Amino acid sequence: MKKVLIVIIFVVNAMVMAQAKEPQRGYRGFIEWDSTFGKADWWSSSDGIDKHNDLLFMGLSTSHGFQINRHTYVGAGFMLSLGFPCIMLPVFADFRYDVKFGKFTPYADCRLGYSISDGGGMYFSPTIGYRFNWGRKANFNIGVGLTLCGQTDEIYESKFYEGETPDESFYVVYYVGKEHKYYPRFTLRIGFDF
Repeated sequence: MKKVLIVIIFVVNAMVMAQAKEPQRGYRGFIEWDSTFGKADWWSSSDGIDKHNDLLFMGLSTSHGFQINRHTYVGAGFMLSLGFPCIMLPVFADFRYDVKFGKFTPYADCRLGYSISDGGGMYFSPTIGYRFNWGRKANFNIGVGLTLCGQTDEIYESKFYEGETPDESFYVVYYVGKEHKYYPRFTLRIGFDF
C-alpha cells in the first residue's frame, strides 16, 4: 500500500510540475500511438470455423484541424491499426475539449467516423487524458478510453458428411449471409500535439 501511495504522489507531482500551455486559436495537429485491446471475430479458412479471440491492435493516428478557442478543437483524421488477422482503418472527425484547473491540464476527446477495412463499420472512440508541456509549442498527451468499432462479417457454416470410409467423408462450407457486429475495446493513446 505504501508503494502505491508513493507512485500516486509522484504522478500528481509530475502532473503539477509539467502543466501544459493552453492551446492557441489556429491550426493544431496530433500524432498519436494507439493501443487497443478487445475481442474480435473472424472466419478461419484453414479449418472453416469462426474464431473469437482477444486481440491487441497497435497503430498510428493523426488528426489535423482548428483550435476554435482555448478549450475547443475540431478536426479530422485517420488511423492505421493492425491486430492480426484484423485491420482497423478508420477515417474520423475529432472533437476535443481542453481544460485547465489551476495547474492541472486534463482533456476529453471524441472521435466519430467510419472504418473502411475488414467489412467496415462505425468507429467511435472517446478518451480522457492529461496534457504535459513538451517545449514551446508542443504538448505530450496520454489518454485512456473505449473504442467501439463496427465490422461486417460474412457468415459461413460447415457441415460434415460421413462416408463409409474416411476417404469418403468430407466437409461442405457454404455462405449464409452477412452480420454486422460492434466490438468494444479498451484504448490507450499516447502522442504529441503541435
